[in-house]
Amino acid sequence: AAAAGAGAAGARDSQGGLGMSEDHIHIVVGRLLQRFRVAGFQTLEQVAAHCDRDNDGKLSSAEFEQLLVVEAPNLSQFERRQVVAKFDKDKNGVITVAELKAAFEASEKVHGDTLTQAQDAYARVRDAIAKTQQSHARLFANFCKTPGLMLRRDFEQLVHSVAPEVSGPTIALLWHFADKNVDGALDFQEFSKHFLRRA
Repeated sequence: AAAAGAGAAGARDSQGGLGMSEDHIHIVVGRLLQRFRVAGFQTLEQVAAHCDRDNDGKLSSAEFEQLLVVEAPNLSQFERRQVVAKFDKDKNGVITVAELKAAFEASEKVHGDTLTQAQDAYARVRDAIAKTQQSHARLFANFCKTPGLMLRRDFEQLVHSVAPEVSGPTIALLWHFADKNVDGALDFQEFSKHFLRRA
């Protein structure tokens, strides 16, 4: 199965990087469900059929992982496999409608609490940024390796710099909420929306 080898949340990938927390996985799954709803899918059977690229009547783990490449392009391969493992509970390489239902329902319940945690972390980072006394534009530019765009690694370095107490999994949550269009980068407008304190 494509899910084979995907560790539990918080496991490390082959390069030693920390995988997604359980809460982060729930956010990814919850956002995926929202996208299906916006796209007009009425049933999970329709979702399964949409993802069944070879039309063999089965949704394989590999097919679901390919869906994540499109819908969540800022995830690494290791992170995608963690998400797939959340669905393919019996790890047989096939994701059933019942498994889809169980994963989506579990994530909907957790999503609200996770959003609250992320909002609290945003507030801590906003306060830390304000204490730097740098202009927001200069701070943003200083951490962008690509002019005008803050990539995920740049974002992690900024948060570690201004608020070192914020954990890696929490930074991953913040990134996922900030990168709404999942293009793997933040422009200054996206950055400002989440991290600049309002009067």
